Amino acid sequence: ESVIKQRSNIFNASINASTTASRNASIRGNIQNVNVAAVNERNFTLSYYQKESDVKRPPRHNRTVEKLNASNTMQGTLRLINQETSLNQSLITYHFNTINYLSKEIANAPQNADLYLRRGLNYSLVQDFTNAIDDFSKAILLQSDYETLAYFCRANVRYKELEFRTNNPNELETTDEKAPQDKSYAYDFEMIMRDYDKVLELDPTFSCAWFNRANMLCVQKDFSTALTNYTKAIEIDNDFAEAYFNRGLTYLFIGETEKGTADLSRAGELGIYQAYNLLKRAK
Repeated sequence: ESVIKQRSNIFNASINASTTASRNASIRGNIQNVNVAAVNERNFTLSYYQKESDVKRPPRHNRTVEKLNASNTMQGTLRLINQETSLNQSLITYHFNTINYLSKEIANAPQNADLYLRRGLNYSLVQDFTNAIDDFSKAILLQSDYETLAYFCRANVRYKELEFRTNNPNELETTDEKAPQDKSYAYDFEMIMRDYDKVLELDPTFSCAWFNRANMLCVQKDFSTALTNYTKAIEIDNDFAEAYFNRGLTYLFIGETEKGTADLSRAGELGIYQAYNLLKRAK
C-alpha cells in the first residue's frame, strides 16, 4: 500500500503543478499573448472528480455512463473528464476504505460483475494500476451490464501505467534490459488499442473512445488515421472542443494550415482559449 500511496503522491504533485501554471495564465483576451505549448488535450477518463477551471467547456456525455449513474449503485456521479484533480489525504483514505468494503462485498458475491467495476474505479483513483486492471478484466469476464465502460477504463488505466513506467524508468537499467522493455511497450500499446476497438464495437457512438483512440494514434505517428478518429468524435459530438483542438494541432503538424487554424478557432469558441495563442503564432 505504501508503494501505491507514493505513486499517488507523484501523480498529485504533477496535477498540482499543472493547476498552478494554469491559474497563473491569463484567459480569454490575454491568452493570445501567453505562449502555450502545442500539446494535445489529454485522454478522457471516468472519474468522480474534475479539476476546477475558470473556463467551462461543454461536458462530454455517454449513454452507458448515464445509465450507470441512474442505477444509484456508485459512490457519486461519474463524469467523463480529461482534467484530473489531485486527491487530498482524506479522499485517498476514503477510497482505500471503500476498496476494503467492496472486497468484503465481493467475498460474499464473487460473481457480481458490477462490484469489480466499482472496486476497479476506486483502485484507479489511488493509482493502483495492477489491481484496477485485474478488476476491470474480471468485470468483463463476468459480462457486466457496463462492459463498455470496463473496457474503456481498462484501456485508460493501461495507458496510465505505461506512461508511469515510461516517465519513471529504472536508472540502473542496462542496454540488454531495455530491449525486452521496448517489446513490452509495443505489446502494452497493442492491448490498449484492442480495448478501445472493443469499446467502439460495443458502442460506436462513444465519442470519448474515438478521441482517446485518436490520441493513441498520434503517439504512434499515424496521423492520417488519427484525423479520421477525431473527425468521427466530432461527427458524434459537434461541440467536442478537445477533439477540434487536437485535430487542429494534427493538421498543423502535417502542414494543412488552413484546416488546422479553422479547427483551433472552433476550439477557442468552445472554451479552449490557449488555441488563440496558437492561432496567433500560426499566422
